[in-house]
Amino acid sequence: PSDSSQRGKKLIHFLTLAVLLNVSFIIEVMGWEIAGYSIRTFVFGWISVQLFGFFQKPLTRTFVGWGLKAGITGIFLSYFALAAGSVKDSLGHLHVMFIAGLGLITLMVATRVTVAHGGGSLDLELRSKTIFAVISCFLLSALLRTFVGMQLDTIFIFSASVAFLLAIVLWSSKLAKLMWKI
Repeated sequence: PSDSSQRGKKLIHFLTLAVLLNVSFIIEVMGWEIAGYSIRTFVFGWISVQLFGFFQKPLTRTFVGWGLKAGITGIFLSYFALAAGSVKDSLGHLHVMFIAGLGLITLMVATRVTVAHGGGSLDLELRSKTIFAVISCFLLSALLRTFVGMQLDTIFIFSASVAFLLAIVLWSSKLAKLMWKI
C-alpha cells in the first residue's frame, strides 16, 4: 500500500474514534448513560491498546512509564465500572478517573516535559523515590475515594484528600527547581 493510502486509512481510523467518543457524550446526556459509558470504554480501550501500546513491553522501565500505565488503567476501569451499570456510585468512579487517571497522567507527562526541557537528569524518571511516592499517593487517594461512596463525612474522604495533596506537594517540591530554575 502507498503512503497516501496508509495516511488515508489512519485518518479515517482517527476520525471514527473521535466521532464515537463525541457521540458517547451526546448519548449520555440523552439519558442513556450506560450506552455512552460503554462506547467510551471501547474507544478508550482501543486507543490504549492499539495506539499507546498498553500491553507492549517498554524499552526502558521507568516510574513515569508505570505512572502513565496506572493512569490509563484508572480511566479504563472507571469507564468500565460505569458501563457495567454501577452508576449509583458514579461520583466515586468519576473521582477515580480524575485522580488516578487524568491527574496522574497529567503529572507524569509534566514530569517528562519538565525533566527534558528543564535540563534535569533523566534518572529522575528511572529511579526517583519521590515520583514513586507521587504515584503511590495518587493511587491511594483513588482507592480510598472508592470506599467513600456518597458518604462524604468519613475518614476515607479526609485520607483521600490528604494523599492527593501530599502527591501534589511532593511533585511540586521535586520539580520546582527545574521548572523555575531555582
